[in-house]
Amino acid sequence: MIAEQLITSHVVPLKRFDTGALALSMMEELRISHLPVVDGADFLGILSEKEILESGDPDFVVGLHPFANANVSVAPGEHVFEVLKLFSSLNLTMVPIVGENRQYLGAIILQTVVHALAELIGIDEPGGIIVLEINDKDYSMAEILQVVESNETRILSCLVHSTPDSTILRVTLKVS
Repeated sequence: MIAEQLITSHVVPLKRFDTGALALSMMEELRISHLPVVDGADFLGILSEKEILESGDPDFVVGLHPFANANVSVAPGEHVFEVLKLFSSLNLTMVPIVGENRQYLGAIILQTVVHALAELIGIDEPGGIIVLEINDKDYSMAEILQVVESNETRILSCLVHSTPDSTILRVTLKVS
């Protein structure tokens, strides 16, 4: 699943001459804290609710505001994991998709990514969840797969998480 498949039609970008007050109204309606700002088809940056409130003047023109997140975006072909990484690392509620020459293509909201990940890891598929704690030196997906399949079951998804300052891996399997 890639970024362009996750574009939502709900997010309408702010235009260069829109005001902070309009941005706050749009954010409240969409229940998000960030909006993209464009000049025609050109992406200018992301405006946050926090930036508007800290400005002290909700009537300021958004295109004249210095964007702290001017270079924050994803390309249309980015994998959903990279999109999620951006949401998480910058604590965003919306991520813009920007093509060549900084052309604004659309936006992804966090709720859409959550639904996409749920589909990707088979949350709605019937089955069970198995959590294994394994020493990292003993981890072998081939062996785990062999044990699961020898019991006439198949793995629908697998997540591997390493614990900081530990040699233990937590392997979470969704099985049929």
